[in-house]
Amino acid sequence: MNSPFSHLGNKMDAHFPIAHVRPEWGWVNDPNGPIWHRGRFHLFFQYVEAVPPQMGDVVWAHCSSTDLVSWEMHGTALGRSSEHPGVEAFWSGNTVEHAGRLHAFYAAFRGSDRYQPPRMTSSEDGGLSFFGDYEVVAPPEEGVEIFRDPQRTT
Repeated sequence: MNSPFSHLGNKMDAHFPIAHVRPEWGWVNDPNGPIWHRGRFHLFFQYVEAVPPQMGDVVWAHCSSTDLVSWEMHGTALGRSSEHPGVEAFWSGNTVEHAGRLHAFYAAFRGSDRYQPPRMTSSEDGGLSFFGDYEVVAPPEEGVEIFRDPQRTT
């Protein structure tokens, strides 16, 4: 079986979208970090290489284009690795360019936490890989149960 990133079109499925980014299979969610960088449009999006009700790790997949019509899939940009210790899933976020690097900001999910801390990681190769991983907001005070969309419970 081919990789889900082998091409954008699935000619066997008449309902497969041809006008927007879509891997061949799997669960696709929020677009994250659309950005123009080094002469290409880059799009990161939440992806799980499974279909509900079966789920796996939520990662950020990455694709790029020169014309917003033809897209090249690059695979997983942010996923479980030694570069992102303890992070189990990569939720909503965005990217910015600064000093020639891409910086991704994302909500980190860990099943043991009561909140999803905003984190930052950086890329020097156009978003193909990321290094370093830093919490950019101090942990919430007691009583805050959901940090991604803060709600006070006390």
